[in-house]
Amino acid sequence: MSLGLLALIFFEGFLILIILAIFPSMFKHAPFIPTTHKRVHRMLELTGLKKGELVVDLGAGDGRVLHCAVRHFGAKAIGVEYSPLLAWFGNLWLKSKGLDKEAKIVRGDIFNYDCSKADVVTLFLLQTTNQKIKEKLQNELKPGARIVSRIFTFNDWQPIAKDEQYHLTAYKKL
Repeated sequence: MSLGLLALIFFEGFLILIILAIFPSMFKHAPFIPTTHKRVHRMLELTGLKKGELVVDLGAGDGRVLHCAVRHFGAKAIGVEYSPLLAWFGNLWLKSKGLDKEAKIVRGDIFNYDCSKADVVTLFLLQTTNQKIKEKLQNELKPGARIVSRIFTFNDWQPIAKDEQYHLTAYKKL
């Protein structure tokens, strides 16, 4: 076997492992679609996030919401991510930025994570997933907690703020 063929087999094997690690997150509750840093910042602004508050990002992906919450708002942040590869990468990135004391990503299912301590919940899920998680958020969140969703909304909830440019809607638990 030639060295080139061995390298190709290794590369393809590595690529298959990456796809297998990411695949569950693509179809569990929503695909991983990175949100721009400007939009992430605006999401947190829309909620009125304050220093010291706790942000929970459901479907944290690579951790960019956590990074912004800590770096620009002085908040604490926890992300919940189903994909082990994205959770690992996000935690590595947060550590490399020196933010791992204030932010972390836990690997798990967003429907099993206890959101009761959250001051702000961020999410970019699908419309059907938003409707499924709505009851969980209503039951767990404390009064005054804010939720911000990108693109997809929560039927029957009255928004407290909207940003049409970035397709964001914020809500508040009464």
